[in-house]
Amino acid sequence: MVCDAISMYEENRWKGRLLLREDLVRYRSTHSKLKLHILWRLALAYPHLRYCVQYSLKIASRPITSCECPKCGRHAFDYDRHVLLHCEYYITERNEFFSTLIDQLDVDSYVQIEFLDENEMLALFWGSAQTLPGIVSQTTWENVSLSFCKYVFHLKNVLDNPLFSVQQ
Repeated sequence: MVCDAISMYEENRWKGRLLLREDLVRYRSTHSKLKLHILWRLALAYPHLRYCVQYSLKIASRPITSCECPKCGRHAFDYDRHVLLHCEYYITERNEFFSTLIDQLDVDSYVQIEFLDENEMLALFWGSAQTLPGIVSQTTWENVSLSFCKYVFHLKNVLDNPLFSVQQ
């Protein structure tokens, strides 16, 4: 009982601090509980993809950055979202990822994901518990999330942009 009270206190304290940081909106949506992120289970199940998952989680966990994209020259309020979903320079890589989604999902699930808000879509790909239920099965979600992690990691390898790199 004492352990439960302490962990509830710690989680509420953690959530309260997150609410004060507007730049951590993405982190808040993908890390809804103060515990190990769900993608780490996938990293353990697929050791050959561990670095891809780790890199993707680092991108999902960092604050939102507002800057000009060095590739297309547009100013982006959320640079990571811009690179992952909008930048014209990476349209080929993005189309390949969404083609994999079409192959992995049934039509209804794909349409539901397409109708999600961009932040909700990224949160789903990064394992948000709020958007996951009712859209795809657990196994399908794992395949989609692994594909997304591979896509993010591929962009890291394609990019010669220091803004998309992650500090160790």
